[in-house]
Amino acid sequence: TERFKSREGKVEEVLSTLKSAALIGVYFYRAEANCLASKDEEQADIRARLEQARATGLIEIDGDKYSFSHPVILDFVQQELSTSEVSDLSGKLARCLRLLRPADYRRQVDLFVASGEEREAAQSAALHLIQQCRLHEYQPEDVPSDLQILIDAQGLTEFCKAMMQAYSQIANGSHAVALTALETVGDPLHPGLYLELTYIRSLCRMESGRREDAAFVAQELVRHLDLEEVDE
Repeated sequence: TERFKSREGKVEEVLSTLKSAALIGVYFYRAEANCLASKDEEQADIRARLEQARATGLIEIDGDKYSFSHPVILDFVQQELSTSEVSDLSGKLARCLRLLRPADYRRQVDLFVASGEEREAAQSAALHLIQQCRLHEYQPEDVPSDLQILIDAQGLTEFCKAMMQAYSQIANGSHAVALTALETVGDPLHPGLYLELTYIRSLCRMESGRREDAAFVAQELVRHLDLEEVDE
């Protein structure tokens, strides 16, 4: 606190920027700090505040990477966050991560839970579960209980089971069987889950080697690209 007072400038604005950063963790990137800024804040203002914090010795800067100089400083700034600020910033950070690190679903789950957005948390939990299954990290019996509770509460259990079962069938070479089962799965509303379903259906169709299946897959992917639901 004394170090803040010893510097000239708008201390509250610097502290506000550092509060957002403290929610990210001991280190963060400029893109994350900019993403968390209010709409009426300029990127130049954010950089200036971070430079002031560096000059005060509170953070260190290495290119686009910023880090708090000491865990004590991080703890202090985190303690300055009110409950409402934690909730608001958690939801905002979760949405920033969807843009900056879209595959970091596990972190998104924790942030959406902290912001009280259980439906968003459940959707990210389902995406994490499918992601881990695709990478052969999870089997149905391995699902962490906190994720399962979220998924159950939002009615995504059967969808996740169908996806995990399909990946198991694909691993055994039963692409046609998996596709038949997947065709009965209703299309989810969440774009990310819908894209996961499109992806695994596409894997199954491409296995047939038929030209018409390849053409169908291409049409599906173009439709998703037109909706801007995927990155490059």
